[in-house]
Amino acid sequence: MIRVCSVRMPLILSILFMSELGFLQEIKSHSKLGSQLALEHWICEKKDHLISKLDNTGAILFSGMPVKDANDFDHFVSTFQFKPFTYEESLSNAVRINKTDKVFTANEAPREIEIYLHHELAQTPVYPRYIRLQGNKIGL
Repeated sequence: MIRVCSVRMPLILSILFMSELGFLQEIKSHSKLGSQLALEHWICEKKDHLISKLDNTGAILFSGMPVKDANDFDHFVSTFQFKPFTYEESLSNAVRINKTDKVFTANEAPREIEIYLHHELAQTPVYPRYIRLQGNKIGL
């Protein structure tokens, strides 16, 4: 299973905020969430609570959810019904490959190129309220 994370933007957090509220709350899947349909129903039922938790903590890590690929991730993101924010709207000029209308790759640089810590949307005047990240491979 792939880990999925939602983050509230702008992500400017102090150490005090992170320690007081337990930044990055993890929600682990359970046996009832074994299918996309079950996950969709669960999100619809818990959506307001999840968004409130996200707004209060800054980030949620969804572990072990039945999200296997870009299409599953698109469905997962769509279920929350957030306003779409396309890569074109971000004004970024990095190379990306769109996997779906809402899912694109993070980086197409060769593996040997080091990417230093940075904030992708720090220089743009517009940004989404929430960003969602999906990881299916660990970069080595």
